Amino acid sequence: MFYCFLQGLAVLEIIVVLIAYIGEEFGRKTMARRILLYVADTVLGGFPSWFLPSYLSK
Repeated sequence: MFYCFLQGLAVLEIIVVLIAYIGEEFGRKTMARRILLYVADTVLGGFPSWFLPSYLSK
């Protein structure tokens, strides 16, 4: 259980570093678009990996 807690903390740090990197490398206009693409890709990639195995196992 403690291992899962540490993984959760690591994921948060990765996201914060990624957003800071995007903020430094790109202008304000493209920063919002790139963060939007990151969030959309994460959702579209993460949802099927949870949904499909659950659906197919029934």
